[in-house]
Amino acid sequence: MPWTWFKQAEYESVNLVSSDKDSSVASGKGPPSFKAALLESVMGQAGSVSFEERVVHTVRGSEQSILNCEVGPDGKILATCSSDGTIYLWNLSTGELLRSLKGHNQEVTSCSFSGPILASASQDGVVILWHYNTGKRASRLAVHSGPVFDCAFSKDGRALATCSKDTTVRHFKIKPGSGEFVPGVDTRILAGRQGHRAPVNTVAFSLDNNYIFSGSEDGVIKKWSRSEGKCLETQDGRFGPVRSIRFAPMEEIFISLSGSNVVVWNLGERMDVRQVLDVQGRKVQAISFVPDSNYFVGVTSDRLVSIWEPMRQNAKPILRRTEHEGSILCCCFDPQGRYFVTSDSSGYTQIWV
Repeated sequence: MPWTWFKQAEYESVNLVSSDKDSSVASGKGPPSFKAALLESVMGQAGSVSFEERVVHTVRGSEQSILNCEVGPDGKILATCSSDGTIYLWNLSTGELLRSLKGHNQEVTSCSFSGPILASASQDGVVILWHYNTGKRASRLAVHSGPVFDCAFSKDGRALATCSKDTTVRHFKIKPGSGEFVPGVDTRILAGRQGHRAPVNTVAFSLDNNYIFSGSEDGVIKKWSRSEGKCLETQDGRFGPVRSIRFAPMEEIFISLSGSNVVVWNLGERMDVRQVLDVQGRKVQAISFVPDSNYFVGVTSDRLVSIWEPMRQNAKPILRRTEHEGSILCCCFDPQGRYFVTSDSSGYTQIWV
């Protein structure tokens, strides 16, 4: 049967109850996509909102934490990055383990897809590019002097950005589809006098591919020119360590997870704060924007999933408790929004539809 979500101001009041309405699964019609059901729920009336969804697969590669998860561009393969140093590749629709990528000797902190290539970053200071359909390694790069915390491909697949505990952001030119680094003038170290003064936790390309945004442990967010390697703007550390930066697909905003805050930023000539969302004292561990919308889903350390509308002032989330055993550490959508994925500190990953 479908579930009912309760739209409340307080997390503690969230309950999960089944509806009397027959489910589409029981009727043989099959469930809607996660995106369709989610948007239907947030457009409903205040109070209880009927929302058909379910966890279709629970998978586990090891007992160690999953630090990052991403779905490939074709929407068929899920990558989960484990503290055991392995990237596990799963069939998203069946939950079958396809292969394990082993090349790092410490925990894998991040991964990013571009075409047939998967990039992975690790605490061992190494970045590896893989042909994920075959499991073969395309390139290996060890240029940071400390653990690499994040990696991200540009939207055109021609560049890769990485960031590290060594306080630098690096920008590499990539041969699209081959996974080969191109050395020379297009390899830039975004550091120096304009750079960060603390470990850099997160890096992201703007939607137009022209800029790189980075966030550091001292709370600073920087905007870099991709073509010139210059820092164009710096925001101070008033909200705490920046753990993640994510861009909205439909509006000129981005979200930062800064300290215990979820901050909505406007993108114009300069970055400015649109609002700080009320998280009711919970720590949001990760967020993922719903494809082709301005809604995003967040996951918390106390195993909650929350849906937000960041363009609405004083927005309150729609919330649900999950059956994860450990703290939820990461989440993602497939490109079409049919599936939603959550992974936790005990190694479990749940695939929702």
